[in-house]
Amino acid sequence: MTWRGLVVMGCLTGLVCGCAAARSTPTPVTIRVAGSTAWLPLMHDLAAAYRALQPLVTLEISGGDSALGVRLVAEGQTDLGMLSDTAISLPADLRVTTVARDAVALIVHPANPLTDLTLIQARDVFAGRLSRWEAIGSSGGTIQVISREEGSGTRAVFERIVMGGRRVTPNALVMPTSAAVVEWVADHPDAIGYVTMGYLDGSVKALTLEGTASTPDNAATAAYPLTRELALVVPSSPSPHVAAFLEFAVGPSGQAVVGGRYGRVH
Repeated sequence: MTWRGLVVMGCLTGLVCGCAAARSTPTPVTIRVAGSTAWLPLMHDLAAAYRALQPLVTLEISGGDSALGVRLVAEGQTDLGMLSDTAISLPADLRVTTVARDAVALIVHPANPLTDLTLIQARDVFAGRLSRWEAIGSSGGTIQVISREEGSGTRAVFERIVMGGRRVTPNALVMPTSAAVVEWVADHPDAIGYVTMGYLDGSVKALTLEGTASTPDNAATAAYPLTRELALVVPSSPSPHVAAFLEFAVGPSGQAVVGGRYGRVH
């Protein structure tokens, strides 16, 4: 073999070894996610399903609120912002992808005999104009209204749809998360609050609103009166890994996960 043949063979051997080494040491990827706590049950479900398909991709998830999610994405401190209020103002260099529809459920203690409210009754209760349970067909004493903190997308949607743009009563107890609202109502028979459907469990009772239940099917069709969209905000040109996760979330596999707790959008 000539010296030229030896050189070519050596180069090919180096290339093959180099490619094999590259294939054997793939790089783990972390996608940072932050924002609305209404998203947390769904995001953890989506993250687990995606990890099963892409074992090297980890979603690092933290809560907060919709406004925080937008700010962190705009500042480059997180990759995905979780929004529970798509009417929120966004910088021009960010874009939104709707992933699910959510029913914001009115919840009471399981011992409360009340089963349904109209939108007008709900507005009067949360405005403080109806302050006794017997005024809305239940029993007991004074109604304790539970609301969410400033910046909460769930609160913004509730005040826009139920309150007609007005604020809830200043006598409301303000909770920092949906989980905190559920915990308080579960422990206090005189309380009423509102939470994303993803936090509903046997510790509280969800009321029907205008006779319609807060189910995934009713959220998907927006038959439930207090339905809103859950969306993810990203830079206008997201990284390939973030774009791939978004494609998964709105695709058949992701939407199958969504349908387990929320209303599907596809």
